[in-house]
Amino acid sequence: MMSEIKTRVLLVEDEEDAREILEFYLTTIFDEVEIAVDGQEGYDLCLKNKNNNKFYDVIITDIKMPKKDGMTMIEEITDILPDQKYIVVSAYKDEEYLFKSIGLNVLGYFVKPLAVDNIMDMLKKVKEKVLLTKKEKANENIVRLNKTYTYDKSKNSLYKDE
Repeated sequence: MMSEIKTRVLLVEDEEDAREILEFYLTTIFDEVEIAVDGQEGYDLCLKNKNNNKFYDVIITDIKMPKKDGMTMIEEITDILPDQKYIVVSAYKDEEYLFKSIGLNVLGYFVKPLAVDNIMDMLKKVKEKVLLTKKEKANENIVRLNKTYTYDKSKNSLYKDE
């Protein structure tokens, strides 16, 4: 019954090198990694997924990108998904961006050039946090009726044994 909890991330990065490095580390830590090459594509993927009732646990995004920059994308995604969480990747230690994005569910920052150790540590912490939140949410929906039966409110399903 309790399928293992899957973690999904979206990486939005226009630079190929950074994208490949991040994708490599993300796939070692998270279950599903999707890629977008600019803010517009990132937004479109979120919208499509939302319509299919699928969501990303965290979106890792660059700031300076063609078509749509990271901050604009974050603001637009936040309009449709107010609780979406982000990690910002930027070559700029630009205070204006930092202050602007504090209110936007930003879990952390990677500053380019990317320092691999920091990335791995932060991603592992983020994954732990995500799993904890998902487990708590799952537990809220599970009602143990007796030794044999459990009921999942979110799925409207009754389970015998597992």
